[in-house]
Amino acid sequence: MITWSQHNTYSRELKTLRKTTRSIEEDIEKVKRLLVAHFYTEQTKGSVINPGKIHRITVDNDATSRELWKVEVIVSGLKPNLWPRLWFMIDGETITFLAIAS
Repeated sequence: MITWSQHNTYSRELKTLRKTTRSIEEDIEKVKRLLVAHFYTEQTKGSVINPGKIHRITVDNDATSRELWKVEVIVSGLKPNLWPRLWFMIDGETITFLAIAS
């Protein structure tokens, strides 16, 4: 079972982004489905999101398996260079959204 959480910074930035992008909630739901398929579904693991659209920033190689990633949120009506970037951390079965900005 995947657990979704949000950092306070992400919540503030999302509130600001909602004012300019009406479909951001639906777009983030699409990203959530893609992330589950990309990271947690055995049949499609690692092959759902194009490598040019998702980037691993760091891996915490201590006792934990935390990974920091960045993905582009596709928003219809915006040019690709204006799509918001979503930073998130994966820690086992928990995905935490850290920040979102364009």
